[in-house]
Amino acid sequence: MAYVSDLGEGQRIYLDNRGQQTIVTLSSQAPGQQQSQQNGFTTGEWATPPILFQTSTGVIIQIETAEGRSYIQVQANGMKTLSQAPALKNADVLPMQAESQQQSSNAAEMKPMQPMEPMQPMKPLKMGDMEMQMNPMQMCMGDMELKMGDSVPPARTSEATTRRFCTQCGSAVTPDDRFCAHCGHQLRKE
Repeated sequence: MAYVSDLGEGQRIYLDNRGQQTIVTLSSQAPGQQQSQQNGFTTGEWATPPILFQTSTGVIIQIETAEGRSYIQVQANGMKTLSQAPALKNADVLPMQAESQQQSSNAAEMKPMQPMEPMQPMKPLKMGDMEMQMNPMQMCMGDMELKMGDSVPPARTSEATTRRFCTQCGSAVTPDDRFCAHCGHQLRKE
């Protein structure tokens, strides 16, 4: 038999006894994120249902077996067995619900996150004398200009100093190339 308890603030703890092992799964959900951590502890087969205590430092799980009591401490930074009985006089007992075997095997499985919405295209950016645009990529700053994706007008540069690059993969190409020698992308139509 497995047990579950809601710890608040999107956190749940699942306890299961599999033979000599006590499996502890701590899951937390918040908008846009899911986390889960699971550890197994050799405690022996449970004689009674576990008891969950809320303390000022975290959660303590008390496990009763034929061999005696075991204590597992669950904190934000991890889980560990305790070598001696903790002081539980002022601790609150947290309610636990029994779950069927089928529910407990699915308990630690979290619901998949919703897919993200596609990003909107970047709008032209202007800061002082710098301008940047993404499609086609171009950047201007003072009298300097960088363009990718469109050919530079012949009036501004000579053919000997013109450096061209493939708009698909960025490899250097010559003005005479119709296709990129690296990726095969069509550079110009004739």
